[in-house]
Amino acid sequence: MTSTSDPFGASHREVSRRRVLEIFGLGAVGAVGATGLTACTTGKARSDGDKTFAVSDGPAFHGGWPYLLPADGGHFNLFSEVQNRVDLGAYFDLIVAPGGMWYWAREEWLYLVCESFDFDQKSFVYNVAENLTWNNGEPITARDVEATFWCRWIMRQQEWTFIKSLDVTGERQVTFQLTNPADVVERFIVRANIFPAQIYGDFALRAKELFESGGSMDDPEGGKLSDELQSWRPKDPMEDPSEVITSGPFRYDFGAYDETRLVLRKQTNGVLADKVKFDQIVIYKGETADITPKVLDKSVDFATHGFPLKTQERFEQLGFRVLKPVTYIGPAITFSLDKVPMFKDVKARQALAYAIDKAQAAEVSLGESAYPSEFMAGFFDIQVREWLTEADRAKLEPYKYNPGRAEQLLVEAGWRKSGTRWTMPDGRPARFEFLYPSDFADWGAAAVNVMEQLTDFGFAIEDKGMVNPEVIPLIPKGEFELAIQQWSDGSPHPYFSLQMDFITQNIPVAVTQLGRGMAFELTQNTEAFGEVDIQKLIAEAGAGLDIEAQKAKVTQLALIFNELLPKIPIFERLGNNAALEGERVKAWPPDDDPIYQNAPYDDNHAVMLLLEGRLEPA
Repeated sequence: MTSTSDPFGASHREVSRRRVLEIFGLGAVGAVGATGLTACTTGKARSDGDKTFAVSDGPAFHGGWPYLLPADGGHFNLFSEVQNRVDLGAYFDLIVAPGGMWYWAREEWLYLVCESFDFDQKSFVYNVAENLTWNNGEPITARDVEATFWCRWIMRQQEWTFIKSLDVTGERQVTFQLTNPADVVERFIVRANIFPAQIYGDFALRAKELFESGGSMDDPEGGKLSDELQSWRPKDPMEDPSEVITSGPFRYDFGAYDETRLVLRKQTNGVLADKVKFDQIVIYKGETADITPKVLDKSVDFATHGFPLKTQERFEQLGFRVLKPVTYIGPAITFSLDKVPMFKDVKARQALAYAIDKAQAAEVSLGESAYPSEFMAGFFDIQVREWLTEADRAKLEPYKYNPGRAEQLLVEAGWRKSGTRWTMPDGRPARFEFLYPSDFADWGAAAVNVMEQLTDFGFAIEDKGMVNPEVIPLIPKGEFELAIQQWSDGSPHPYFSLQMDFITQNIPVAVTQLGRGMAFELTQNTEAFGEVDIQKLIAEAGAGLDIEAQKAKVTQLALIFNELLPKIPIFERLGNNAALEGERVKAWPPDDDPIYQNAPYDDNHAVMLLLEGRLEPA
């Protein structure tokens, strides 16, 4: 660490612990959501802290996302994984820039905050691009990268599995010392959004001190630090936006944020702002049911919502392009095993996998744009074929619909059937709440179909459909019984999907929300491999620079997932991305453009096309 009495700069002191207490519960959850806000402003100068920038009603790109309002708990502590931030999904990369975004087909980076990096057996050297500034004019430096990754340690982000320490080794350089080399470290570090030390430096300094003293996030001090980072709120940005600091080519227009739409304005000193050809991004609020009419009346240029088959056909009739990238994510039955301990028995989980006609659920949800997983390995079939040999793929049980096998397994697990209804091993009726995001048209349709199938199979199922913003906080706290949640992940390496399957909604990460999430213990006995430490195996699957060694670990984890089923995948999904041409966007690239190989919920093709300047106004 470069020697200094204040490693994160004097400005970090502005966000002191006292300040946290002063503004906790206030700020962005106040007046931002006042009614009567307009969604567009005209060419006036808008004050943003001590900097004034021009806004205009120039060329606009229109999208949609179910962002949160203050009434829903929405706030502007934007740090990654903080609950209820005013996140805009893929569009967030246009507001707070990451180090870079990945071209899946070309296997190279579109560099943003990161200019370049050097990666060897012992270290990862991150070089910050020159002449970048935050919206307030302050330079983006190595201190911001440093603060970001110490705060990511607080948030238990998985790159810290591989990081031994990090040091500022120049004004624009941070060096990460690695516990072992790992290909996945590159994506973890470069893909991370970078946040300002001006705001998060106090948290980062305390994290660094705790880490270097030998402490951990499991210590009481670590828990307190996590709680404070989660609960910090900036000043009310309607009155003083100085604590909402951004770096991308667009910035929230705090006067144009209401229950209908949110407007992002061009930030001329933002990363790659000189290449972006639109002056504003208008984001309409809502899930599929809300956005569909906006697409139909041509108010939206691009939407990644889970549009059902009939809606897709209607879009095409109206002249929309419908892009169909592989999403690499899908819905799965997820268990809170603290609430439903009878499913700790692997036979009970396997029984449910056989009891559900997954092809039927896929057809009901998305027609030809959804299909059951052939391999049930925890990541999408297209990647299973790349990472597992034909011989190992043959070992994977597909769990095709077989209610007879499901009944046999339940009986072996101590369940009994009386007439048409099941009783559990403790003699109680098999009755379960089924939580799902009712505003996700595709997942909602799948949930309804699965509930009907489980009812026919002999379970009593209580429908607990809720809008997704209400579902999200319940999962890490483990406040559900059965739920529809995500399996797999939109990343090039299966490591990230295995993280989603076993870790992300489970004990190691859920503890940041004071819960146990899935409560699936990560040391398990398996028929295939005996006792296994799944968290250790996942770390090993991403470690090293030998792809064949990684494939061996990924194969082992695929077989473990297939046997243990911590989640039950229902289907794999293609995107039905509505893309309008000729209204505000001149044209989208042809269907065979390699950009569509990108996962739409991670390295989003629309965002990258905007950043490149390849999307042009009509």
